[in-house]
Amino acid sequence: MAPPRAMTTATARAEPSPLEIARALAPRIRERAAEIETTRQLPSDLVVELANARLFKVALPEAEGGLGADVLTALQVIEEVARADGSTGWCVAMGINTFRQSAQLAPDVRRQLFFSDPIGVSAGSARERGRAVAVPGGYRVSGHWFFASGCMHSALLHGACKVFDGDTPRLRPNGDQEIRICYFFPKSQARIIDNWNVSGLRGTGSHDIAVDDVFVPEERTFSAQDRRARVTGPMNRMHGFDLAGCGFCCVGLGVARAAIDAFVDRPPICCASG
Repeated sequence: MAPPRAMTTATARAEPSPLEIARALAPRIRERAAEIETTRQLPSDLVVELANARLFKVALPEAEGGLGADVLTALQVIEEVARADGSTGWCVAMGINTFRQSAQLAPDVRRQLFFSDPIGVSAGSARERGRAVAVPGGYRVSGHWFFASGCMHSALLHGACKVFDGDTPRLRPNGDQEIRICYFFPKSQARIIDNWNVSGLRGTGSHDIAVDDVFVPEERTFSAQDRRARVTGPMNRMHGFDLAGCGFCCVGLGVARAAIDAFVDRPPICCASG
């Protein structure tokens, strides 16, 4: 029998954890913070780097090109990125959440919308500011939504819509009006209205988006009131709306940690005596 092969450094080295990946990217994110703030969006090469590092897909299984992280680890990644730059952390949180939302779609539709582009994320709003009129095969959609964070780099856009059969609101069994999240793909179906001129989180590019009488196939929509995911996994046990709230809290934690870092690293203040 041949003697056991000695373990080398290369064979012993473990793959970096999602949190280690985020920390390795942090210096490059931090040095682009002023540029992000000035241009009101993430630089395209930085978006590619985030996507290649699989941070948008951090909670997806490895079989789907993700890092297979649990919910807590995904939230820690958001916090770490936000510690380097708040806008980037916010966009990573949005990306993670939109991949969670994609689990509401049929697998083949999900692959087409979210996995045919290297970036893959969607941008939009879950506020029901759209009108979706049922027609054969889908809906005619019109609407105007606020705060479409990441819309400048996203692969597609989405918006929540109240559903109508003709002029009659479509009601669910409990009497609530049906609300559906509609995906606009290709992205050019929607207009981006450049109006994100704010004092904080400027780099999120959270512009308005709008569509005018666009046809959206039924399969590119899902009920906002249905909490059951079609794809299993730890992340998919949470509804996307719940996950979004947790993610945005972690952005605040990351920004707060950066403020503490800046305070600790400041030059000492000396008081003249006499």
